[in-house]
Amino acid sequence: MHQSIAHAPRPNEADPVARPAELAVESGIAEMRDLLTRMNPASDAEALQALRRAFPASPLAARVAAVTHIRMW
Repeated sequence: MHQSIAHAPRPNEADPVARPAELAVESGIAEMRDLLTRMNPASDAEALQALRRAFPASPLAARVAAVTHIRMW
């Protein structure tokens, strides 16, 4: 039987060690979104610079995810 993408298991879903790491990344992105909401940057570049200063250990992908989420709302 063919399994659709919507019903496919998420990556690392079966890996109990990966889930806490995933939650930590999601929590970090939430903190970044909160910061961006408070500061209301004029551009994506300004937002990314602020996030890099505030969260230097966070990967670029997480910072971009936070900016993307803010721009969608």
